[in-house]
Amino acid sequence: MLKNFMIVAIGITVLIGVAPAHAQFGLDSVSNLVGGGDSNSANNSGSLKEDAAKFSHYLSVGTVNLIKAVAKMHEAVGEADKAKADLAQAELLAKGGTEIKAEELKKRWSVVDNSAFNRADFAKVSTQKGQELLVSSGIHLGAGMIVDKKALSLAQSIVTKTPSAQDLMDGSIMNAFELAKLAVEVLPGHIKKSGSWTTDLADYFSSHKLEAPSTEDFKKQISSDLPANENNDLYSD
Repeated sequence: MLKNFMIVAIGITVLIGVAPAHAQFGLDSVSNLVGGGDSNSANNSGSLKEDAAKFSHYLSVGTVNLIKAVAKMHEAVGEADKAKADLAQAELLAKGGTEIKAEELKKRWSVVDNSAFNRADFAKVSTQKGQELLVSSGIHLGAGMIVDKKALSLAQSIVTKTPSAQDLMDGSIMNAFELAKLAVEVLPGHIKKSGSWTTDLADYFSSHKLEAPSTEDFKKQISSDLPANENNDLYSD
């Protein structure tokens, strides 16, 4: 299970070009797990409206999972107030669904941007509850990275397209354009940061003989967040 946990984290970061130099294994498994690595792939060739809707939903779900991961890490290391504030941000984003605006998204992203954890922080976690929180955080990290990677692929595709006159009149499409421009700049950093946290968590799980989250755990979490059609598209090429 620990290997699967590391495969997803390292494989996703390699596929977007931000993996650590020592990451050398499991790439085929991750490529098979997560589709959409090429912004010109067939899966990203639907109508602009369809792509915009999928992108907006993936972006929301991926970010909610990363914020929940941060919240659980904060709680595990004894920062309950920060965890509560993080969860409030996740709930606001989840309620907003695909209608989130760029400035609002920046506020939600600040939870990830302004958070820092390392091996020393995790080493202080000694209670069973704390360990359970870190495992749960790992599940949300894996799920968030997978969905963010798909959102990034769609964003890269969207920003290369020229909207039609009809598209320009569609507020949801134009909002997705603005979000896609931000996502292309921000998501690679979030995925890289999540991969670093995952590496440190994997070391913690190994040293404490804990069962690390598996790819099936990630898929189960994602399936609870996405409708069936978007969940299936997530793993297609």
